[in-house]
Amino acid sequence: MAHVSLTGPQVTRRAALKAGGLAGAALAAACAPGASPQEVPFAAGGPAGEWQAQWESLIAAAKREGKVVVQTPVGAGFREALEAFAKAFPGVEPEQQAFADSATYTPKILEERKAGIYTFDVAATPGVGVLRNLKPEGVWDPLRPLLFRPDVLEDQVWADGFEGRWSDTAKELAFAFQRIITRPVYINTNLVKEAEFRTLDDLVDPKWRGKIAVGDIRQGYVRTPVSVLRQIKGDTFVKKLMVDQQPEFIRDRRQLVEALVRGRQPIGYGLHPRVLQEFREQGVAGHVKNLAFVETDYTGGDVVAVFNRAPHPNAAKLFANWLLTKEGGIAWSTNTKANSARLDVPIVDEETAARPGVSYQDPTREAVLHLQDDADKFLNDLLAGRS
Repeated sequence: MAHVSLTGPQVTRRAALKAGGLAGAALAAACAPGASPQEVPFAAGGPAGEWQAQWESLIAAAKREGKVVVQTPVGAGFREALEAFAKAFPGVEPEQQAFADSATYTPKILEERKAGIYTFDVAATPGVGVLRNLKPEGVWDPLRPLLFRPDVLEDQVWADGFEGRWSDTAKELAFAFQRIITRPVYINTNLVKEAEFRTLDDLVDPKWRGKIAVGDIRQGYVRTPVSVLRQIKGDTFVKKLMVDQQPEFIRDRRQLVEALVRGRQPIGYGLHPRVLQEFREQGVAGHVKNLAFVETDYTGGDVVAVFNRAPHPNAAKLFANWLLTKEGGIAWSTNTKANSARLDVPIVDEETAARPGVSYQDPTREAVLHLQDDADKFLNDLLAGRS
């Protein structure tokens, strides 16, 4: 199978600022007495000091709205991260809407909208669902014009630069504010030794037949690592792993992690990092080791995106800008234990940190999401008839 590039072209920051500029007169009109309760526009890249005034106006507008509804994944730390936002902006109450995955939030959002109900303001969630499931339904507003703080727009504070953090092809809807390296292979070090896995090919050694727990393809999460694995190792290798090795497929994400933690299986593939993190915080998963195979390790993480027809548009704009600042990044990463893509935010999880000098694939970008769809079809065809 031919290799497909998972990176996109770069755009200069100057061009981005030019594209995102808005007239100062529009700001004055929006803030004038009697103006309609619409979102306040802001001019990116204005004269020195101008953005601070815009920031204060935005805070005031968000306080008039009083709250912001934020969609997040399920997991520890998100509530605490939102409380940090609440402390930074008293009077703007964050309401969390947490979902396990896109299969659970997509129907709710689309059903509400069909009924003329618009609940959500902003999402801080994995980008695959944002782009694959909801972008075709037209639920997102452009985020780029809403970002105006200089400390957010600067290239040098972001891994791969500001332009390199956009997950959608047009570079306007979904900004990847995290940089998490996923290493799909895990072992229980009480049962097997790390030295037994010098290369990825050791994973398909017949001695491990029946001793690998794999995330069930019906859950969807395993599609991403398999899409990368197919590009690097080919379909024959995937067949060896998913069929010849006779792995145990476990649908429930928590039960999958628990199988490895409790030693029911010595090897795991496609575990969900957030679920494993919860076990680690409980002090019961110190013997679970994440193995690094540079060729199939990949980058990804959550994106921020804003809903159109949001009930609290200024609060959504405030939240998106805050989340991408150093202060917001520290609050979010510290509480959720997920590494930020900002280079001035300390690493909170060394195991999922990028290695210096390594260029990682990103299979979560819109331009290559078709590879996940291909992997999904391949896996279903490969495992057709299995319970």
